[in-house]
Amino acid sequence: MFKKVFTGIKGFDSIVGGGFPISSMVLVTGPAGVGKTTFGIQFLVKGAELGEPGLYISMEEDVEKLHIFEYLFGFNISKFENEKKIKIVRFELMEWKELYSINRLEKMVDKLINEINAKRVVLDSSSILGYYLKNEFNLRRFLFSLSKKFEKHGITSIIISDIPYNSNKLSTFGVEEFVSDGIILLSYSKIKTYFNRRLEVKKLRFTDFSNFKVPFQIGREGIEVFPTQEIF
Repeated sequence: MFKKVFTGIKGFDSIVGGGFPISSMVLVTGPAGVGKTTFGIQFLVKGAELGEPGLYISMEEDVEKLHIFEYLFGFNISKFENEKKIKIVRFELMEWKELYSINRLEKMVDKLINEINAKRVVLDSSSILGYYLKNEFNLRRFLFSLSKKFEKHGITSIIISDIPYNSNKLSTFGVEEFVSDGIILLSYSKIKTYFNRRLEVKKLRFTDFSNFKVPFQIGREGIEVFPTQEIF
């Protein structure tokens, strides 16, 4: 029986047998604006509440912009940062003047993890990272190396990927889903001014999970999944 990591996404853990398997790497994928970043931040905040420090690595968003979740949903991000239970950093890959090797990127991740003894990590996003690393092979190699490192240290991680609206793809480069232990697909349909959001677990190793599409909403406390309401 694998120990589970409670995600803190209201209503979600009941459809994945109590949470993510410890040390797993889970791909959270979907189009822009669907709630992927919210999912990642909420995952780290719940970890901090449970005494599991978390690291958020942004490849694009400014650190200060991510603090808006503190005001939108009441997440105590600043408090947890002061207590060294959450660390949010930005890798400014596109601004680097020289090519950083995969090994150097790994060392940077190691340093950040050790600073707070992280047990949860969110990488946002593999899409930006893949464009920087130039090809699918380098991205797959880097993510595979990270997954083994995380597994060794008991770190449960989320990798965020962007896909176009109404796409049949599961990731930007088509390699992230093969490296990951799980795949959570977030999507939506727009009806006039209303967004109908839905969540589907496409894969989660070592777990009995519901593979039905279920609705979710982003409210005052973040993401809430409605596991008993099936979408056809």
